Amino acid sequence: MKMKKFLNDPNTLTDELLQGYALAASDLIDVEGHLVISKTLKDADRVTIVTLGGSGHEPAQDGFVGDGMIDIQVVGDVFAAPSPQSVFEAVKMADKGHGVLLLVLNHAGDMLCANMVFRSIRRWSFVANPLPVKRASG
Repeated sequence: MKMKKFLNDPNTLTDELLQGYALAASDLIDVEGHLVISKTLKDADRVTIVTLGGSGHEPAQDGFVGDGMIDIQVVGDVFAAPSPQSVFEAVKMADKGHGVLLLVLNHAGDMLCANMVFRSIRRWSFVANPLPVKRASG
């Protein structure tokens, strides 16, 4: 049988991927569970940026976490959105009093998750407005 990829265990793929990423980019990011957090977040005095998405197409969004870019990436399992609760907690963590931009890619699971997060945010009395981004025609 021909080997197609290196996997220790499919059940721990996302955790191992994030552990390796944390080691490789330890000067730029911290990884807490399935959160990839920019080391500059703690001193942010601006609108912060949170995004979400499943693992499996790295570096995808987590490769853009760092100074002047994304502040927190909430990572789901392979090709699966993270839980709405984990995204909600990330938004609260990222809030530095200037607002949080929640970037969501147009994948069905990500959009469903984000809609649930917006409901939680509104109950928390945080001002939240979705901003759909459409692909330019032509």
